Amino acid sequence: MQAAPIPNMNKGIISVWFRDARKNEPPPPQEWPSGEWGPDTESMVPPDVLKVAHQPAFKQNIFFWNAYGQYVTGGGVTLPVFESPAVMIPSPPPLVTNGMHMMLTLGDAAQSYNYCPWIVTFPSVIEAVQYIPMGVTGPQWSVPAWPPPYAPWQKELGTFKVTTFVLSAPEPKPKLVPQSFIGVDKDGYLTICLQTNTKAKYTGYAFQLDKVTEIRATQSYYYVPPGSIIGSWVKMAGYWDGYEFYYKDVSDEVMGAQPETFVIGGPPGAFDFLTIPVVSDGAWHHLLFSFDISGAVQLTLPSTPPGGSRPPPIVETECKAWLALDDVNYKGAALQHRFPMHDGFQLPLLPGMGTDITGFGPVTSSVRSIMNLEDNAILPRNCWIISVRNSPKEGLKRFFSTAGTWNEESTEFINKGDYNFFVWTANIWPLYHAGDWKGELQPPRPSNPDPKTFPVPTYQCNGFSIPVAAHPIGIPASTSHLENNTGIQMAELQIWAGVTLDTSDTQLRRLFIDENKKPAPPSKAEKVLGRPDILLHGNNNWQEGKNTGTSGMSVTGDLLTAGQFTPVAGIEKFKPEPELGK
Repeated sequence: MQAAPIPNMNKGIISVWFRDARKNEPPPPQEWPSGEWGPDTESMVPPDVLKVAHQPAFKQNIFFWNAYGQYVTGGGVTLPVFESPAVMIPSPPPLVTNGMHMMLTLGDAAQSYNYCPWIVTFPSVIEAVQYIPMGVTGPQWSVPAWPPPYAPWQKELGTFKVTTFVLSAPEPKPKLVPQSFIGVDKDGYLTICLQTNTKAKYTGYAFQLDKVTEIRATQSYYYVPPGSIIGSWVKMAGYWDGYEFYYKDVSDEVMGAQPETFVIGGPPGAFDFLTIPVVSDGAWHHLLFSFDISGAVQLTLPSTPPGGSRPPPIVETECKAWLALDDVNYKGAALQHRFPMHDGFQLPLLPGMGTDITGFGPVTSSVRSIMNLEDNAILPRNCWIISVRNSPKEGLKRFFSTAGTWNEESTEFINKGDYNFFVWTANIWPLYHAGDWKGELQPPRPSNPDPKTFPVPTYQCNGFSIPVAAHPIGIPASTSHLENNTGIQMAELQIWAGVTLDTSDTQLRRLFIDENKKPAPPSKAEKVLGRPDILLHGNNNWQEGKNTGTSGMSVTGDLLTAGQFTPVAGIEKFKPEPELGK
């Protein structure tokens, strides 16, 4: 069907009999854009900063900020491994080319996916400098001793550009967009993908360094003019002593790279052992599936308290699904569960994702048991992503000293929240004179937003919709995905848009499968649910692509051309009639 005369769906019922013959192999997987990052690549994964930030000398003091907002220093070791901020990367959708033996495809095959590649930038601030401590009394740097202020650096000691990664402008990647589908994966697990055209609102999932400003320190020293015994304190001109960092929330640009997707069934995830059984045994199976994604979904990922364990996600979802396979109702983790993702545990890490000392990436997928979901509740795929360590805002530096002397908890000299001038300036410009002296900072206190006030990861979306109207419907696959037609035998396809049913109700299942484990006449379901939008019933109708549902036949029996299917491959009759397990 080239342009379905069916409204966009947020509710529906699908019933189909099928047998996985697997006559042909599916096409090889097409990967989400996640390969090795480079300036000319299309990867949406933050670059591997340890490979990109090449500094041939003085590696013990590299001033570099990566796409995660953290700085890198000390011979290529990230700081600190358990508190580093992270960019939470969206889940790759199960593309129709990802090893699937298709039974049904529907929806827009050319939705616009946007994602932003990372690019290298150099903030317009002073270059970072390598200081050489002398380890002796008096001034602690190899700089002129007098008159003060001592030179803040000497270029021959080595300077380093302040470098960061930021997102470029979004680029549409329509070739990456799948349709909604029902299929059997390479391991024989039934997989249902409800691909919507709806984008969610994300906050707190990813921050990038947006602006860097300099901190300047002044030194006061006691000057006694020649021939006098009375002196005065003289304030010296300002000298650079560090940076303030301003961040931008880029959650929508990163996580919103794809419209929202609901994935039902599929292979079991790690530590989620419940699933629907495999269907690659060559026997007949019956699928009865219903869904309602018209409601809202909200999710919050609280921060982990210091020294505590990670709190569970706070989830509210009005979206539901019901699934019966071979006259058995499935719910909970068998209906929808965690999925493998590149977290260094379930799948190899993506280049640039970053790891801690144990080898895990910044994110993984949650398990259903901690999501507090009702038996038939479902979530969009990205809602299963959680941080391995903490919220991305944790570890973002508000400001930083080149000497590394600032101590946030030191409040002995000034009010909390101000810079501690003593620890900030004493190591860089030590004075010969004892007594009442101090250094001053410009600005006198942080003027940039404190990362501690940034939001934790939050997700909000409602009004999910599967784009069906005027788009192709393929049985088992539309023209653009004929290579996924691998020989699955099918019978008795019925699709309703805008209605739902509870598959746990045995009497409702009897509308589709009788007590003898054979297909019930379509008239039984029609009496209860009304005429389906799509109905393929009988050998001749299957071979001709004759749809006798409401989208293909009027109440007076006239065929509606727009609702008919056009055969594009050979269709063979089969005997005997479908029967479970036969």
